[in-house]
Amino acid sequence: MEMNLSKEQTQKLKEIFCERVVDSMDLDTLCEIVFDQLMGSYDNYDQKDMQFEITDYFNDKGEEFNNLLREVSAKNINYAGTTI
Repeated sequence: MEMNLSKEQTQKLKEIFCERVVDSMDLDTLCEIVFDQLMGSYDNYDQKDMQFEITDYFNDKGEEFNNLLREVSAKNINYAGTTI
């Protein structure tokens, strides 16, 4: 079947397809895709860019940025928060 869709119809086709793909995914797969997309979008950010992004996202005058810095700077701490 060959059709010549308008721009609007092509856009709608994409939207419907994306909805169906997302609907067929489990939560872990969705989270992995979002994580990968976010990491990719921050590839070229330096520390100042990340500070602005984090502070802007949490709208907390830098509190969460400082918390994250403490996590990054912690030595001999595993992801569960226990000393190794």
